Amino acid sequence: MGLSARVERWKSVTGIAIQNSVSCNHLEVKEDLSIAAGLVANEVEGLMPKEMKAAKNLAKLMSPYSVPAVYRILGVGRL
Repeated sequence: MGLSARVERWKSVTGIAIQNSVSCNHLEVKEDLSIAAGLVANEVEGLMPKEMKAAKNLAKLMSPYSVPAVYRILGVGRL
């Protein structure tokens, strides 16, 4: 219920995120318009070291919890 409204709401944000990922070479758009993984952050020395460390620490903190519990902890009321 309400799925179409949520899809419409996030459509522009998703487009911007994909565009940014393509610009950073993290995604590659192929000739048939499919998307493949491009440059992976873990493969590049020194790429966003603070952000990678923070993401790994967040993963350690959240690993004991289920996915719904993590969303509640982060303040997401519903998907």
